[in-house]
Amino acid sequence: MVIDNKRKAEDTALVPATKRNRNEVALKNKHTSVLQAAPARTSNLFAPIMVLEGHEGEIFSVDFHPEGQYMASSGFDRKIFIWSVYGECENISVMTGHTGAVTELHFNTDGSNIFTSSTDHTLGLWDIVTGQRIKKYKGHTTFVNCVQGARRGPQLMCSGGDDSTLRLWDTRKKQCGATYEYSISNHSCQFQ
Repeated sequence: MVIDNKRKAEDTALVPATKRNRNEVALKNKHTSVLQAAPARTSNLFAPIMVLEGHEGEIFSVDFHPEGQYMASSGFDRKIFIWSVYGECENISVMTGHTGAVTELHFNTDGSNIFTSSTDHTLGLWDIVTGQRIKKYKGHTTFVNCVQGARRGPQLMCSGGDDSTLRLWDTRKKQCGATYEYSISNHSCQFQ
């Protein structure tokens, strides 16, 4: 029995002849189709899940370096750890200086510095090469819950805390540039 009204396949339809490697990507438009190799999907980890040991208490914040080769973590133990993301995921550096828990941290856009907020009512700007705090920012009257650096434009950071304020800082100066008051505490801040 022959079915004459069956729809014919297009001339450019892709039909796999054999099982392909996962590193190949098929791209097609109206006029052409191309099979290209995609980047290898490996991370150089010794295992798909790695346990990073070193903190002596709860971890409150983790951030990846902009280039993806490092990760920073902070927490209740008042320490900032820098980890290598590849291989054995070993600890590269431990930075100390806050007298309270480090509630949040973020790398700046070029990855040379880390911004931190703490329950000691201060913010910190850290150099990841030397492991030293470059500046200590004071202005909040209670716990500082969040910090975020500007992704572009001037060297700014914002912070929010339990004192119900959101503060804007120029990282080249130690004084707060602007303060915005709210009726509740701030637990998150971000530049748009």
